[in-house]
Amino acid sequence: MTSDSLRRSSCVPVAGHSYRCRRFLPWVAFFLIIITVQFYAIAVKDFGFLNTLQSLTTNKHRKTVGSGPLHVLLIAYARTGSSFLGDLLQSLPGTFYYFEPLHFLSNPVLNSSFHEARSLLDKIFHCNVSKIQGFLMWQKKHDKYMKLRRSFEYWRTCSKFKTCYNGSYIDAYCRNHTTLIAKTIRLNLKEASKLFDTHPELNLKIIYLARDPRGTLNSRMKFPVAAWCNKDPMCSIPKHFCSALSEDLDTICSLSSNRPDDFAVVRYEDLAMDPFGVANHLVKFLGLPSMPTEMEVFLNTHTSVTGNVKEISQ
Repeated sequence: MTSDSLRRSSCVPVAGHSYRCRRFLPWVAFFLIIITVQFYAIAVKDFGFLNTLQSLTTNKHRKTVGSGPLHVLLIAYARTGSSFLGDLLQSLPGTFYYFEPLHFLSNPVLNSSFHEARSLLDKIFHCNVSKIQGFLMWQKKHDKYMKLRRSFEYWRTCSKFKTCYNGSYIDAYCRNHTTLIAKTIRLNLKEASKLFDTHPELNLKIIYLARDPRGTLNSRMKFPVAAWCNKDPMCSIPKHFCSALSEDLDTICSLSSNRPDDFAVVRYEDLAMDPFGVANHLVKFLGLPSMPTEMEVFLNTHTSVTGNVKEISQ
């Protein structure tokens, strides 16, 4: 058999329309391009670009095609245990966590900025932080607030390449995760819940953290919290704070009735008394079959038992 006949026999028709070898040519070309560009990215040390390529060529951190990442918004007030709950949630594998991104706008978010706040959250959940003008520059300038540093896994990774405030890098890193979580004490529940209608393309779940207002207000009276809390009537004056909570209760009733699969309430007191029970509830709410080992490790290393009560390590 001649070499020409061998080539023809290896390219026999498939389903009467195409040839085997021709069928694989696009894939061969695709992988050659990927390898070439990855080599370029490594050569010029463009790690953000390299991470983007890796997210395109692996399904390690992706859910089924078309489902997209899960977007989780944690809404709370100052001194309600939100930092601990945020850290608990970010212990879940495949999670990218944003700590207080709305601090960039104001403290708290003013009425005139509600639309801007939802737009900022939308960009964060779509991994377009680089498109938020001035956001990363503000983060770097106010590094004492440690916003990005509170995303522990991200900070460990980006510190290796010194790219923590690089927009392309953070966007690429974000796209390589299946669960994106943002925690804020600067947007009320009513305005946050409007994301369900204004940005329906989000795969959004909202967690609302509640605490007995007496404990919250007592905690706010202590130094150094009182220094900044006293500047905000809603933070320091019980009447204003309780009025906000009353409005939240109306929204809670509405969301619990209309969006029971997308909205959950966590009580600080329950979290303190039974952190494993609350964690299991949240795991099921987020659609996971069971509590991951990483979350168990976090709870075992950040809580302790005093008598019959499980205490949260601050």
